[in-house]
Amino acid sequence: MQITIVEILASLHDGIASYSIEHHLPVLRHCWILATHQSLSTAVALAERYRNQIPNIYYGDPGYLVDPSKPQSTYDIVVRILAVEAEEAGLRRDEIIADITGGSKLMSAAMVLACVKYNCNMQFITQPLDANGQVIQGAVAAPTLVDTTYTRA
Repeated sequence: MQITIVEILASLHDGIASYSIEHHLPVLRHCWILATHQSLSTAVALAERYRNQIPNIYYGDPGYLVDPSKPQSTYDIVVRILAVEAEEAGLRRDEIIADITGGSKLMSAAMVLACVKYNCNMQFITQPLDANGQVIQGAVAAPTLVDTTYTRA
C-alpha cells in the first residue's frame, strides 16, 4: 500500500514536517506541502531534501500557498487536493493521511473540517514531555492517528 501525506502544514522550521515524512518513508509516494508566504522556504527545503525519496512532491506558489489568517484558504486547497488531485493520482482514501501539526490553529481547523468532509484520516505529531511539560531532549517524536472513518451507532 502506498501512503500519501496529503498536506504538511509547513511551519517556519522543518522539524515537525520532517518527523511526519520520515515516519512514512520508504512507502511515501505522494506528498503535498502547504505553506504560507512566510514558510515557503521551509516547503522548498523539504521538497529538495526528499525529492530523491518521494516520487511526487507538490508544493509552492501559487497552488499550495495558504493565508494563515483565512481558514477558507486552507480549506479550499485541501478540498481540491482530496477531491481532485488525489483522485487524479489514483489514490484511495485509505491511502491518505493528512498531517495537521505544523500550521496555525486556523489552518489546522480548516484542514480538519475538509478531512472530516472527505473521510480522510489525519495525524498529528507528539513529542514526549517531561514532568514540567518540556520536550525531552533526544526523545523521538511520533505521529498519532486520528481516524475519521467512524460510523454512527
